[in-house]
This record gives sequence, structure tokens and C-alpha cells, in this order.
Amino acid sequence: MGGRALPAATLAVLVVSAAGCTAGSPPSEPSGDSPVAQADFDGDGYADFAAGATRAKDGRKLYTGFVAVVYGSASGVKSARKQLITQDSPGIPGTFEPQDEFGASLATGDLDRDGYTDLVVGAPGEGTGSLLGAGAMTVLWGGAKGLSGGTVIKGTKFEGLGADVVTGDFDGNGHSDVATKTTIAYGPFTREGGPARTAANMLRQLPAEKGSGDGDEDAPRWTTYRLAAGDLDGDGITDLAAGVEQSGEDGEDGPRDLTYQLGSASGLSKPRFVESSAGARLPGGHTVAIGDLDNDGYGDLVFGRSGATGRGIPGPATGIGLVRGSASGPDGSGVTYIRRDTAGLPRTPEQPDDFGGALSLGDVDDDGHLDLAVGIAGEEIGPHRDAGAVAVLKGSASGPSGKHARVFTRNTAGVPGAPEAYDQFGAAVALVDTDKDGRSDLVVGAPGNGRYEDGGLWVLRGTSSGISASGTCAFDRHTFGITTPGVQLGASLSAP
Repeated sequence: MGGRALPAATLAVLVVSAAGCTAGSPPSEPSGDSPVAQADFDGDGYADFAAGATRAKDGRKLYTGFVAVVYGSASGVKSARKQLITQDSPGIPGTFEPQDEFGASLATGDLDRDGYTDLVVGAPGEGTGSLLGAGAMTVLWGGAKGLSGGTVIKGTKFEGLGADVVTGDFDGNGHSDVATKTTIAYGPFTREGGPARTAANMLRQLPAEKGSGDGDEDAPRWTTYRLAAGDLDGDGITDLAAGVEQSGEDGEDGPRDLTYQLGSASGLSKPRFVESSAGARLPGGHTVAIGDLDNDGYGDLVFGRSGATGRGIPGPATGIGLVRGSASGPDGSGVTYIRRDTAGLPRTPEQPDDFGGALSLGDVDDDGHLDLAVGIAGEEIGPHRDAGAVAVLKGSASGPSGKHARVFTRNTAGVPGAPEAYDQFGAAVALVDTDKDGRSDLVVGAPGNGRYEDGGLWVLRGTSSGISASGTCAFDRHTFGITTPGVQLGASLSAP
């Protein structure tokens, strides 16, 4: 691992209008801070977000990738300042190469403790020659004028560093750290040298069976899907959760599992499986999120099982699960499952519809309880396969449920455009309070939107009664000055 920096150069930040904003009520007066820490790249007090477009290209250089940044304001994103960042942008280290997938994953945090949120950009395909497939992370530094400059953390050959990135204080020293599937980069970070130290993520050391050791030739290979950071045991140090899947020597996929690693003064611990009261591994999923759903001081673990096989595992094959946190970490003795056909959720489910393929937590109505946005990218709308949808599950003292749930599609009144086959509306979701009214707004990515998979972003406002489609704003590649088609804008979103 290593870091290198180029002198910071201010990237152009332009004021633009969204591609289409439907008429709606003006934003409410601020009523309180969001219970979820918000990303603020320029320090103006309004939350910002970033979106990846991994298929962006330069001439014949395919899958180079870019990151689109939208800055919040008193009016939300209606007259948003926007920024387009590539590895070809002034002051950004690296070179514009095919297959880099710059922007495949995004995470936010104040890595250098200067009061401005920084953006970590994953590029798992970065690397040539002796570093083929190494991957990389680029830290874009926040400042009064927005994101600028950058420091690169490189992976090792075939590591694919940056396939997923999250931030947190995993060693409790007051400095933000960055976790990936393979590597943990511990702060403090500097713009000149990057992280203070790096360590291998012990997710690589998962055993074949409970209690088995490492090094067994017959041990299964493990695939790590998504990561989530949060305080699962209430000790004030960030923990890490992951959805994993094992496969045998014949390549056959096995059941998915949930793992967690508790943070400590020395960093992240060895991974453990989330288990039931009987000691059996809890069936896991592809996506994970952490937040205190019941306000008891412990982070709860939400996982999505989109496309999971039901072979030999209890609970729904497709859906989401809620695992309570405790002083010892996730308590798998009682799991709440929510499926697409759970009472209160509108519409009839299709199989598979990818319910739970994307997750985000935030308080959309300022009632003090975290609500849950659930991507359903495979939802069929009329004759349009995989048009996509997003469900917003209302939070309560006992956590989110199907009661008072709302489902939004591109067929919903107030949402610009119309559903098309393979839009994948909801492939990425993020709850972000862009106008600082104490209510998280819903950002939706639809990477398959358009004839050539141009992709797009939609922002639906949070109100006292929940997410509203009235006044929805839409952004497409033209908003950011992209002339080439097929970029898949919205393939990834930064979480607050």
C-alpha cells in the first residue's frame, strides 16, 4: 500500500438547474439536525452527495468512470452546484485508463480533521503492468470551494482495492479510517502521505465451518459483497459488518452469511458470524446497513437478501432482515424479516424483483426515528421488466415495518420521466438532508435509464409526512456536461 498526492487544484464547480424539477412546495424551515451525520464537502452547512458512473469513457477507453457531485443548499438541489470529477481533472492523481471503474464505490468522512468532509472514491480496476487489477482508492479533499486535489492509496496485484469502501473510527483514536473488503487504512490521514498505517482486513481469514482453522485445502472460498460501518455494541468505536458467501472447490455457491468485526483500541477484530440463539449462522445477504433503529444506543444491522438462494436456510429467500444490536454486538436470537409482500407494502411482488438490493437509513419526517429506503431495481412496471422502484419503510420505536410504507417508481406522479425496461430505478439509494430542514431527502440512482444506459439521478424531498414526489428533481449526464452516452450515472451513491 502507498499514498501519493498532487498539489490541490480547484476543480470547476458550476451552478446548474436539475434536468427537470416538478412543481412542489418550497422546503420547510429547518426543524433540527439529522440523526445521521451528513457529508458537507464545502462546509456551508448543507449536505452534499456524489454519484458514480462506472461506464463513463474517453474515446475508446471504456469503463474509465467519473464521479458527479451535487452540493446542497437552502433550496435543496433545485439550483444545485455540481461538479464532475475524473482522473483527467486538474489536480486529480492517476491516469484515465480503460477498466479503472473510477467511482465504483464512494464513502465520506473528514479524514484530515479540517472540518470539511472528504470523498473516498474506489477504482477496483485501476492498475497496469506489475499492479494489474490492483485497484485503488482516491481521497478527494473537501474545502471551502468544494472537493479538490487528491491522494491515492494503491492496492496489490489482483486485490481489486476500492470495490467497496466505508469510513469510521475503527480504533477509537478520534481519527477517521477507511475500510475495504481487503484492507483497512487507519488515520490520521495527511494529504501528502495518506493513512498513518494500513492492515489486511481479516475477512480473508473466515473459516470453512465454525471453529475450523485456516489453511485447509478444502476450505471454501469467500466472496465479500457489501460493507457497512456503525457502532453495533454501543462502545463508541465503529464496527464493521459484511455480507459474505462461500463457494466450494467445484465453484458452487453456498448460503450467504453475515459477519461483523468489533472495533477496538488496536483496530478491527477478527470477524465473527452473526448467529442465532442456537449457535447457527444467521442467513445473510448481499447488502448491509447499520443504524440505531430503536434508539437504545446500539447500532442495529439491516441486511438485504436480494437474489439469495433459499436452499437450506430459514426466512424469506428475498427480502430484508433486521438484527438488533447489543452490548456484545448483533443479537441474532430474534430477527425481523420484511419481504416485498409484507402487509402495508403497496403492489404485488414479482420474483425476482431485487427487493433489498440497495439500503439506506435516515429520518425522512423528522420524528426522531430512522426510516429505511429499500431499492427494488428488478421491479416490473407494466410491460417494463426491471424498471425498478424504491420502498420507504417508516421507522418507529420498534424499528421500520411495512406499516405506512410508500413505494416510488418513475410512474409515480411528480417523478420526471416514465418507466422503461431495464432502468433499474433504485439500484442505488441514499437518504441525504440536502436542504438542512432535519428531514432526509431520497436520492435514487437508475444506471440503466435511457436507450444507451445513460443512467440518471432523482431527488425526492423529505417532508413532515415522509418522502414526497412533489417537486422531484432529476439529473442526467447532460446536467454534468457529459457528451458520450452509456455512462450509467447512478451506479453508486455516497452515503451520508
